[in-house]
Amino acid sequence: AESQLFGHFKGAFFGVCSDRKGLFQTAEKDLLFLDEITDLSESCQPKLLRALDRDFGDAKPVGSDIPYPTTSVQIISATDQPLKNLRPALLERLEHVIEVPSLNQRKEDLEDILQLFLERALGARQHPPLDKKRMDDLLPGLQQQMLAAALERDWPGNFRELRRAVERATCLADSSSTVVRFVDTAIAFFRTERGILWGEV
Repeated sequence: AESQLFGHFKGAFFGVCSDRKGLFQTAEKDLLFLDEITDLSESCQPKLLRALDRDFGDAKPVGSDIPYPTTSVQIISATDQPLKNLRPALLERLEHVIEVPSLNQRKEDLEDILQLFLERALGARQHPPLDKKRMDDLLPGLQQQMLAAALERDWPGNFRELRRAVERATCLADSSSTVVRFVDTAIAFFRTERGILWGEV
């Protein structure tokens, strides 16, 4: 993580044959998104804390003693783990914390979210691709039945889990079949293929 965030110099550790810029260098005067920030190690958190100093922030690539400024980089971070895994000082420097309710706590939004994921999944099909008329024929039945199925169970993986389920179901259904057959097949995968859909096997 340290090398990815701050970069490294050739020979900084075994197998490194060239210099590499870190995310803070490539995001100069821009916005940097750090996902799963609570996974940062205890040793990396103080270095990120220093990089986030608004007035004097800097960072050193691995293998170098020469720092570069990081004050022009703005940070957005996210996690689905407890914030207690972060140092209090780092949490304070991130400034604004917004807690987004889990999908299980906002099932009233499922209909709109499903529609978005379905439109994207159907539009992304390549083998063979679906034309607009075919998509318009499939969407109502898929959305209605997927919504009923989605409301029946919990979603511990939140939106990612739901998105992957939709993508998997629509990908496995035979696009050359009738509308009814396509919908029935996709819903069957959506309901029963949990082990494959969620990577539990």
